[in-house]
Amino acid sequence: MDNLTHSLVAVAMARAGLNRFSAHGTAILVIAANLPDIDVVSLAAGDLAYLDLHRNLTHGVQSAPILALLPMLLFRYGLRRPVPVLGAWLISVIGVLSHLGLDFVTHYGTRLASPFSQAWYQWPVLFIFDSVLAAVLLLSVAAPALSKLVSGEIGAKPGSGRGWAIFALLFTGLWIGGRGMVKTRVEELLTSRVQQGVAPRRVLALPTTFSPVRWRGLVETDGFYSVHDVNLLFSFDPEAGQILSKPQQIDVLRAARRAPALARFLAFSQWPVYRIVPLDEPPGGQRVQVFDLRFSSDGSAFRAVVDLDAGGRVLRDSFQMRP
Repeated sequence: MDNLTHSLVAVAMARAGLNRFSAHGTAILVIAANLPDIDVVSLAAGDLAYLDLHRNLTHGVQSAPILALLPMLLFRYGLRRPVPVLGAWLISVIGVLSHLGLDFVTHYGTRLASPFSQAWYQWPVLFIFDSVLAAVLLLSVAAPALSKLVSGEIGAKPGSGRGWAIFALLFTGLWIGGRGMVKTRVEELLTSRVQQGVAPRRVLALPTTFSPVRWRGLVETDGFYSVHDVNLLFSFDPEAGQILSKPQQIDVLRAARRAPALARFLAFSQWPVYRIVPLDEPPGGQRVQVFDLRFSSDGSAFRAVVDLDAGGRVLRDSFQMRP
């Protein structure tokens, strides 16, 4: 999830009552709720290192109690602020776990069992940035400030903002659950329709950032993938999707998978799509491009490239995360 949403959820949790457990509770929660993304420093080592390390060790449930020590230590010993050790640590743990939970409901997913397992877990019901959720959370933060201004003008006692915070947290839970129900409906729709005369092997509905009724539908069959723009307000046409054929050169694909960059990418990718194109040099060489259909339909992002010679030996390999 984006860091704005992580921060706003932390503020809502603090105002709902968690800030009572420690002095500077709101600041501790906000820092803790963003702390797992400290792994962004791995970008300095390149896209492939970021792919390996992002949402890995710092995003494991087992790491949360250790990671949660850092905000408490920062305030107590770094900034010399008198915060209670247990109270500050407990709300920090909650902040870290809120981060893991919000990452879990995105289509990127997270490695919740790291470092003991590198398996990816996700329930993709929210886009990386959900505009509706962010707007409600922003309202819950801004409304008490506006109320305070109005109360000051009329001489009334301002509210604490706790009611708005509780509303925001309840909305967050209901919004995630509601999106999950809609996701199930979209996937049932994709599963029930024949694609180009072929029954689907698996389907996936991915959320969009602005509308809860518009989803990106992925379908895999034995011979191809199809990508659909699903709008639940209109009838679904299974023949209107973008078709991506699966190459049949099994030997070429097997040779490409020996490339280190592609092997590391395939450990992450859940919807890998392959393209094979001939190379001008060397004669008989081929380029294998692999991208994850969850992130692009044209291979512009999250793409591994392997160049092979005529004998199937790897000449070059690379990974590119961004367009």
